Amino acid sequence: MKKTITTAFGAVVLASALSLTGAGVANAAPAHSATHTTSAARAAAAQKAAAAKAAASKKAAAAKAAGQAKAAAAKVLDAAENTLTADQETLTEAQDAAAAVETNGDAQVAAAQAVVTSAQDAVTADQAALAAATDPSVQAAAQAQLGPDLAALNQAQVTLSTVIATTTAANDAATAAVTTAAATVERDQAAVDAAKEALRALTQPVAKK
Repeated sequence: MKKTITTAFGAVVLASALSLTGAGVANAAPAHSATHTTSAARAAAAQKAAAAKAAASKKAAAAKAAGQAKAAAAKVLDAAENTLTADQETLTEAQDAAAAVETNGDAQVAAAQAVVTSAQDAVTADQAALAAATDPSVQAAAQAQLGPDLAALNQAQVTLSTVIATTTAANDAATAAVTTAAATVERDQAAVDAAKEALRALTQPVAKK
């Protein structure tokens, strides 16, 4: 009788133990699943944060590069405009100099031409006096005067030719200086226009297609 009771009691204890163990396993399974889900969420959040940080860094780097490009383009434009201003002043000076050379040359030519005209008038007067003279002594005097006046006329004509050649060369040189300065200004203006266009392209937003 005692053996039977012990056996029965052992069966009850075993059943209780098995029941408790099964409940523990059943209760442990949901806890493990929740822990796994939380870890995955944290990993996803960390990955998302890292991606956002990388995107922000990339955007900041792009903005910095764009700013540097704009600053460089603005510097190029400023230098081009300064060069244009300086060369425009050079052109103005060359034009003023050319005008002065032309005016001075015209005055020199006019003065030399006046000497030629005066000498020509003297020769003409001598020739008229010589033609009108009937007295040998008067003719001799007129002839004596005609010689030096002819020489003076010849010298005046040579001087006039020299002045014309000199002033023409000066005018040509001054005109060449103006032409060179004008070409430089034209190139400078093209450089300014190109620099403005480059800066505008960097400043204006890119149109979406």
